[in-house]
Amino acid sequence: MNLTSNISPIGFGTWGFSNDSYGKISKKKATRLLIYGHKKGINFINTTTSYGNGRAEKIIGLFLKNKNIQRKKIIIASKCGLWKKKNDPKKDYFDFSPKFINRQIMATLSNINSKYIDIVFLHSPTENKKINFKKTFETLEKVRARGLIKEIGVSPQKPSDALYFIENFKFKFLEINFNLIDQRCIDYSLFEKCKKKKIVVIARTPLNLGFLGKKINLIKIKKNSLDHRSDFKIEQLKLWSNAIDQFKILIKRTKSSIFSLRFCLSFNPVISAIPGMMSEKEISENVSILKMKKISFNKAVLIKCRDI
Repeated sequence: MNLTSNISPIGFGTWGFSNDSYGKISKKKATRLLIYGHKKGINFINTTTSYGNGRAEKIIGLFLKNKNIQRKKIIIASKCGLWKKKNDPKKDYFDFSPKFINRQIMATLSNINSKYIDIVFLHSPTENKKINFKKTFETLEKVRARGLIKEIGVSPQKPSDALYFIENFKFKFLEINFNLIDQRCIDYSLFEKCKKKKIVVIARTPLNLGFLGKKINLIKIKKNSLDHRSDFKIEQLKLWSNAIDQFKILIKRTKSSIFSLRFCLSFNPVISAIPGMMSEKEISENVSILKMKKISFNKAVLIKCRDI
C-alpha cells in the first residue's frame, strides 16, 4: 500500500486514551470509538508507547482484533525516543540511542499485536548536537530493512527543529504542530521546504489541544490532575480560550472545529490532520469536513494570533 496516497485526511490521535492527558476513558469505549471512526472512513491512527505507558497502543491492539478490521487496510503511526515514568506521566524523558529505539519499537509491536508498524516517528527531538542522530536514523533504517516498519518520520518539538532534520536527514513523513492559532510552519516556510524534499506533513494538534473545537471550562481543567492542560498557566489558557473569536470573520457560520481542520488540510503538503476524538459525535463532525472544498488563504486574509 502506498501510505502517502492512502492515509485518510482525518486521522485518529490517541493521546486521549492514555488516561493521563484528557481525563479517563475505558478501554471498551476507546475501542468502540476506533471502530466507529473506521466505519466513518478513518484508516490512520497515531499513537506512541508513552501514551499511558502503552495503554493507547494496547487499545489499538484490541481494535485490530475486531473481525471486521483488516490490518493491511489500517495505517498505524507510532513514535520512539520519548518515555515517561509511571509515577510522573507529565514529565518527558528522552533517549534516541539505538538500544532504546529498538526497545520501544518492539514494545509497540507487542502492544498493537502486529508484525509491523506503518510509520515510526522520532518523538519530539530537538536540534541537539550532543545527540548522534545519524546513528538513530541508521538504526531506523536497519529496523525497516527487517520489515518491522515501513516508513520513517520525524515529529519534532518545534518548526525550527523541523528545519534542522529536513536539512540533515532523509525521511518521508513530518508530523508537526499546525493550526489556526499556531501558524509557525507558515512563518518558517516549512511547507515549501518539505515540498522540495518530497516530505509529506501530518498536522499535529489541529484543534490546539481542543481550544479550537468548543468553549472549554478553564476552572474545570485546572482542577483536573489527569488533564495535561492543567499544567499551563491560566493566562495562557485564557488566551487560547478566547482565540477562536479572532477568526469569526473567516469561520462565519461554520462550526469552529470543522473550519479549523479544513484550514490545516488546505495547505500542501499536509495530507492528514490528527485530532483527538473522545465521542462518536466528535468523530462524525470531524469527518464531515471532507465534503468541504479547500480554502484559499493569502496574506491579506490570513489572520494570525500572535503571542498565543
